[in-house]
Amino acid sequence: MSKIVFLSAHAGIWRHAFPEALVAEALRQAGHEVKYVTCDRVFSDYCVVMAAYGLPTNANAEQREGACRSCRANREVLVEEFKLDALELGDELTAADRAEVDRLMAGLTRESFLELKIDGIDIGRLALYEPLLHFKKSSLSFTDDEWRHYRDIVKTTLLSFFANRRILDREKPECLVVYNSLYAVNSVCVALANQRGITPYFLHGGINLRHMYETLMMGKGVTLRVMRKLRDHWREDHVVPSDARELAIVTDHFEELLKGRNVFAYSSPKSGERLSVRKYFGLKPGQKLLVATLSSYDERFAAETVGYQPPKVEQPYFPTQIEWVQALVEECAKNPDWFLVIRVHPREFPNKRDKVKSEHAQKLEQIFLRLPENARLNWPQDNLSIYDLAEEADVFLNSWSSVGKEMTLLGLPVVLYSSEITHYPPELNYVGKTRDDYFAQIRRALADGWSFERVRMGYRWYSREFTRLAFDISDSYRPNFTPSRALWARVFRKVRSKLSPLHVQRSDCRHRAPRLREQERVARLIAARADMLMDCEPITAKVSVDDETRWLRAELKRLYAAMYQASPTEPVVGEDASLRWRLRAACSGG
Repeated sequence: MSKIVFLSAHAGIWRHAFPEALVAEALRQAGHEVKYVTCDRVFSDYCVVMAAYGLPTNANAEQREGACRSCRANREVLVEEFKLDALELGDELTAADRAEVDRLMAGLTRESFLELKIDGIDIGRLALYEPLLHFKKSSLSFTDDEWRHYRDIVKTTLLSFFANRRILDREKPECLVVYNSLYAVNSVCVALANQRGITPYFLHGGINLRHMYETLMMGKGVTLRVMRKLRDHWREDHVVPSDARELAIVTDHFEELLKGRNVFAYSSPKSGERLSVRKYFGLKPGQKLLVATLSSYDERFAAETVGYQPPKVEQPYFPTQIEWVQALVEECAKNPDWFLVIRVHPREFPNKRDKVKSEHAQKLEQIFLRLPENARLNWPQDNLSIYDLAEEADVFLNSWSSVGKEMTLLGLPVVLYSSEITHYPPELNYVGKTRDDYFAQIRRALADGWSFERVRMGYRWYSREFTRLAFDISDSYRPNFTPSRALWARVFRKVRSKLSPLHVQRSDCRHRAPRLREQERVARLIAARADMLMDCEPITAKVSVDDETRWLRAELKRLYAAMYQASPTEPVVGEDASLRWRLRAACSGG
């Protein structure tokens, strides 16, 4: 059996910390020795918990202390209820460590921050990830407020480095587990583990919006690299049909996505009334509707800058998204039978998760002021859902947005300008290898049109994401984020929170299963030192394609009902080229 260190510095985020403790307990029950490392206010200048609580980057001492108290209280509950063998980062830091941190911070400048390295680990670079995302940066030039926040993250990253270096050198574990290895205080520990031959694993909430907190992803290293490996597996296993349960989980996700309420669903909800986007944008009869979906650049820029993702392949014809769109606009000007809608990613602007406008969005506003009459910009303030556009779109043109796989699942053709930059298999879409070939692929996609087999492939890919990266913890954790709004219920919760402020936490602990139902899957992953769960459970065909088709049509009925608030057996008035007509026909085998 192995010794495993859990770096669990963010107990204040209960929906992360409790599932993390479930995994620690499961591995201990499987015979492993588990050390549970917590913060002890070491990151009190600013941390992930404070960001999750909505504290501004310049929060005062009282606000920050409140977050620390809450985090500490959760930590005490977890250690007590799970009987964890706990260590604290604060106990590991010596006066000499703290003095060295102060010395390094005193020498940190805007000109030298990328040069901050210790023992070959890029501290200055690792600390960039959260500030770049928080401020939606696409460059390394900082305002005074941004620079101050970055310095706070550098300091906590340094403290994490010195404390965790001492722990790993003393404990000599075989494995390390962190919740989200992209956080700087975690990523520096992952780097230390890699140097020492210790296998690092990440945990992360599932990516299925309906079951996000009832499932956990687990993999080696960082999320982005594991997603990439799953993508590469697709070339071999795309022929394997999905079973009824796997298909149903995919529809669960889309039902949630279509509501547009989840903070991780950036699009507006689909319009309840029939909305003609052709009329909205002024398309002429016979024009083909092409929708170009841009991606939020800051997320990719942050991952590339820190080194978690290989730099975007510089296609000679489209080095940047802006140049890609400019080329599309030029081509549309030469093709009056095309109409181009350029959809700016909602994350680029203030949204449900944050109130920041990205640097990239500001560039877009300046560049696309004048467009030909057959091209329009679709800004987030238009309040158009991506599914409103899908209703009448003939083809989607994608950079690296997840919209590409969503539209594939709906049967619509999607064209990419690079096979390297998406986190889903490019084989799901059309890909142009050169500039001329790219526009040829658009014409091919327009000619091919909607496809039921494309729906099948979309469902299969999503089923892989949801079942081969994550495991189920719903037997021990099924949080209710939509409690009753009745007056009596609100009064009851308020009184209870005063009398027993940790009631929810203790209740979760005491209602967990004696053993996780999927404990064995987690234990196999660790024992094999595998990259992801799928490596321990190869996909084999267990059902026939005919069975899959029958179940898929049943799931399309659910999807249809979620999209149109109607049964596919009800008559439809409108164009027979609409997505609604096509899905309705597919439900019944047409």
